[in-house]
Amino acid sequence: MEANILTDNCGDRRLNNAINMNIIILLMGRLVSLFGSGIYSFAMSMYILSKTGSSMSFSINMALIVLPMVLFSPISGVIADKIDKKKMIVSMDILSGILILALYGVSVINGLQIINIYIATFLLSVCTVFFDTPMQASIPSLVNKEKLTKINSWNEAVSSITRISGPFIGGVVFALIDIRLFLLVNGISFILSGISEMFLNFNVEKMINEELINQENNLIKDYEDEEINEVVEKKSIITNLKEYWGNFVEGIKYIKNEKWLATLVMYFLAFNFFVGMGITLPGNYIMMNVIGFSPKIIGIINMAFPAATLVTAMVISVLPEAKSIYRKLVFGLSVTSISIIIIGMLIIPGLVNLSMTGYFIVFIILYAGTSMALTTFNIPISVTLQKMVPADKRGRVFSILPMITLAAMPVAFLLSGFMMEYLPVFITPILAGSIMLILTLSISRKKEIKEI
Repeated sequence: MEANILTDNCGDRRLNNAINMNIIILLMGRLVSLFGSGIYSFAMSMYILSKTGSSMSFSINMALIVLPMVLFSPISGVIADKIDKKKMIVSMDILSGILILALYGVSVINGLQIINIYIATFLLSVCTVFFDTPMQASIPSLVNKEKLTKINSWNEAVSSITRISGPFIGGVVFALIDIRLFLLVNGISFILSGISEMFLNFNVEKMINEELINQENNLIKDYEDEEINEVVEKKSIITNLKEYWGNFVEGIKYIKNEKWLATLVMYFLAFNFFVGMGITLPGNYIMMNVIGFSPKIIGIINMAFPAATLVTAMVISVLPEAKSIYRKLVFGLSVTSISIIIIGMLIIPGLVNLSMTGYFIVFIILYAGTSMALTTFNIPISVTLQKMVPADKRGRVFSILPMITLAAMPVAFLLSGFMMEYLPVFITPILAGSIMLILTLSISRKKEIKEI
């Protein structure tokens, strides 16, 4: 009896150690990888905008960031469901590092050309897709259910920080540091991140379900059998493209049959379009070309997003799990819509006359408020999806969702760039925010959304 207790305690300690180590590596890996991508995206966008002064050139680079998410998310999901997720995550980080180091090498020889930035932006975004999909789908396999909400809160905080605080570091890089030195450091950081992710333990979910966790020989044999099966599945991916399509269709059918999910996806498709059209691209353009902020100040303003996200996510992580996300969803979307409209109103000639300090404070408030509002429903939605979507379909569904919801974003960026090139700049955010507010009123009346 005592031997069994000791064995159980040993197994519990080993499991807890594996979970804690996974959490640390997961958060640090995502921090480095997504942070590097975010810094690169902003620094390169500011470089293009300063060199060309064109909103269209700026919008092309932004579109190239999103386009791979639309094109390759389904493929990444099918692969994530079929092959070793750890190898996929590690290889994408290392490949990203090699890609940026290659751009560094080319820039040393021929200078930093716009066309080379476009190519690198697209390829780096492809790597990010094939990194993020298996990482997101693997979270339930890296921790136990008790820590699922907390790890999603921390993961959301890291994702938001890296996605939006990139402009702060990117602005500093662009203003104070040789852009080529940044490329060198960024490339090395990606490679080091990939090396650290080799130590992730993807067998936590299996360890929890094992009846006797202390039977090392059986576990080793199971892992060896699993590796053999994975090799077979890798071959099937290469030789049978029909399986790709079948899995993709299966994911689409699942989303379509779940009415609440289908409704949510279609509305988010529209919301993402108008967010991209009204603030994602116009925000930085307005601050730099209309108000006259430096890239460093623009980066500081964007820091309001991650700071607010971090505080909100940490608060959510210690609160009881939300029973309904309906009110949080409507609130967050309403605040975002109004914030976009205000950004446009701030630059209407003769309507508002603020000092540079005044504009700075207003933008900080708008960005922080929007971030807090969005975080209040982003985390519950992620938890709801992970709980309600079957484990064998998570990879497919999580990869298809970005494809659908982001499908119109490249068009939104290009349309926004075109409108700002030929129309008064304030028209674009006011129009986008107003339409988004109408859509928010519409989704608030949907019965299937109220029941989530």
